[in-house]
Amino acid sequence: MTRTLLALTLAATLTGCATIGPVASSKETFAACQIADAATTYVALSHRTGFVEANPLMAKLIGHGWLPFVAFKAGLIWFSYWYDASPPVQTAFNAIACAPVVNNINVLR
Repeated sequence: MTRTLLALTLAATLTGCATIGPVASSKETFAACQIADAATTYVALSHRTGFVEANPLMAKLIGHGWLPFVAFKAGLIWFSYWYDASPPVQTAFNAIACAPVVNNINVLR
């Protein structure tokens, strides 16, 4: 986790603050994080033994198959494009959406 945060900080420093703001508050970032979360969750649960979904709602959806899980993720992406969030709110949404991806990647190591 520390290396991931360090890498993100370094990337932010190297690319400049002018590009980080728009990326951090973009709806595309939210969509990318939702897709990455779905993909890393699928890999962890389908191809590794002993892994469990930590989010109770997502675990319940996955318990009914992958289609409800993917449909829920697609619904979140659709909602993010429909809902006109201010940049600070969208940035918060993106941070919340990207956090599970970082965790999943760390778990898969």
